[in-house]
Amino acid sequence: MHLLVEIWNNFLYIPLLNALIWFYNDWGKENMGYAVILLTIALRVVLLPLSIVSERNKLRYKTLDKKIVEAEKAYKKAIKTI
Repeated sequence: MHLLVEIWNNFLYIPLLNALIWFYNDWGKENMGYAVILLTIALRVVLLPLSIVSERNKLRYKTLDKKIVEAEKAYKKAIKTI
């Protein structure tokens, strides 16, 4: 359990807190609301490639699901004719 806490703190909590403080001091005009908005925008930009890949995969699965449904219908018809 202690290992998970260390991983959480070292790789997520501390870097995000440091980024928030940096935005607060340098870009946020010492306004925490601006700093949170800027950090959110920065994180969204960093995570954008992952979001794009996820959306592409979702569309692929949707088209694949349609093909699976069609194949199941054809299989049911083939079973009925036998």
